[in-house]
Amino acid sequence: VSSAGYIIALLLLVLYIYAIMAMSALKNNNPWHYRNLPISLLSLFRAATLVDWSKIMYIDVLGCDKDEFVYSKTKQTPELEIYWHCVHPETSHLMAVLFWISFIVISALIMMSLFIGSITLSMSDSMQQMRIDKERAEKQRNYEKKVDILIHESNGTDFTTTI
Repeated sequence: VSSAGYIIALLLLVLYIYAIMAMSALKNNNPWHYRNLPISLLSLFRAATLVDWSKIMYIDVLGCDKDEFVYSKTKQTPELEIYWHCVHPETSHLMAVLFWISFIVISALIMMSLFIGSITLSMSDSMQQMRIDKERAEKQRNYEKKVDILIHESNGTDFTTTI
């Protein structure tokens, strides 16, 4: 397994651990993003790519009742699933901020840097191998030219053209 495979496995492990932590600590306040493990993993993957992670963080920090984009303010809409309603608004300033800062630093910055570094190292190795192969081919061509010249000079005939 290449280094990129190990980095992907490590990133999936980090996502899994943080998804379990989010489901256990933040689910009551934010059921839309943490209602079950697949949705929690998807929300955290989206945040790891730095796409609107701050909106999810603000819901976790300020409470779902302060959100105006995800949660419905009225309970008069029975056709909406329970996940659309802010039932248990909670503020968790310290815990949510620590959760999100650590998650973004680990997943987005460190893991992505490792992944990019792994790809760069792999490309560098393949470029080095290409240079070695090119040098070998050049040496082989030079050797074949020298052998052809020696054969031609010694016999007066070129065996490569008579075969």
